Amino acid sequence: MVDTAHIGFVKRIAVTPHNAQGTVTASDIDQAMARLNRCFSEFPKGEIIAIEFTPCLLEDAHGTHYFRFVSYHVGFPREPQWLIDESR
Repeated sequence: MVDTAHIGFVKRIAVTPHNAQGTVTASDIDQAMARLNRCFSEFPKGEIIAIEFTPCLLEDAHGTHYFRFVSYHVGFPREPQWLIDESR
């Protein structure tokens, strides 16, 4: 159990896409992982407070595919300035 008393801001980072087509590129995954790693290397440092697995089925001409979206919930004492700058 994670002590969340000091958490004032939570950022949800999806490592896989959230579109209905289920398309994902290596670049998309690399960008999400870079953002996740930045959460742990820059000030204020974040910590994982939850991991979310969302099951999905995609039916296309090649058949039915099962995959999971993975999202990390990263807690911070306050919102990092680089996240504020990134959203502008």
